[in-house]
Amino acid sequence: MKQKKICVIVPVYNCESWIDDCLRSITTQTYQDIIIVLVNDGSKDHSLDKCKEWASIDTRIVVIDKPNGGVSTARNAGIDKAIQLQTDYIAFVDADDWIAPNMYEEMLALIDRENADLCICGRTRECKGKSITYPDKGYQVFLNGRLDMRNLSNQYDINISCNKLYPIKLFAEGLRFPIDIQFGEDLVFEVEVLKRTNIIAYVSIGYYHYRDNQDSVSYNMSRKKLQDAIITNTKLYHYMKEKKCNLTIPFDFAFGAYVRAYNSGGVKCKFYLEYLKFFFKEILVCSKHLKCWIFLLCPYLYNKLKK
Repeated sequence: MKQKKICVIVPVYNCESWIDDCLRSITTQTYQDIIIVLVNDGSKDHSLDKCKEWASIDTRIVVIDKPNGGVSTARNAGIDKAIQLQTDYIAFVDADDWIAPNMYEEMLALIDRENADLCICGRTRECKGKSITYPDKGYQVFLNGRLDMRNLSNQYDINISCNKLYPIKLFAEGLRFPIDIQFGEDLVFEVEVLKRTNIIAYVSIGYYHYRDNQDSVSYNMSRKKLQDAIITNTKLYHYMKEKKCNLTIPFDFAFGAYVRAYNSGGVKCKFYLEYLKFFFKEILVCSKHLKCWIFLLCPYLYNKLKK
């Protein structure tokens, strides 16, 4: 039987301090039939030199150099290359993170065992030299795209793209990352992935190690990013509602996005009006939550009570 080939796509932007750890973890995987596509997204440091150096010592590494366009354009460039190379699966790793040695071997075995369309693994948070793990939920299989977020080791395991193994057919059909979203592009992408999957295999082991970088772009929320957070979390909520999944966590995500936007944005009136629309459109759900009523009637009181 022909061995499946995995293309690991790594967007690279000003990561010269971290990329060695990242690439060392990928090149030493127990599953060796991989191609690594490094997409330098206009780095201003020595990241490109590092990429070329690694490519000179490992023939499985391909380097793409492009002008800066953001992480979505970098990933999309990598996807196009993976299709050209005719790989069987695609995975993503951020250049400042790293992965466990057996991550792809275990995930691919789980896909084969469950005949799954998608595999998701847990994550390990790396913060100030400490590794933070999440509860062991074992193995889960979700059918018909009906994913219950309560059964995940961490509720955010669905939100990112780097802890998953995707069949190439998803991308051959035209699936790409949105380039007009500044915050939450992974979540928009993942909702589209869920729409195209039937059997989802999940393992809660934290194979993917992500650096919790407080200086990251994720922590600097502009008005556009706050708006994007509303859009992306509402998309997830509507998908879960349509699939008749448990809505506890997706609803909290959507509600929280409106509250953060109101509290962080300079245009409170705009975000409050958007919440009003959401409340009355989803009144059958919102009316069951006291917090929704309190925020509707008096955001100031909601914030005081929350403290």
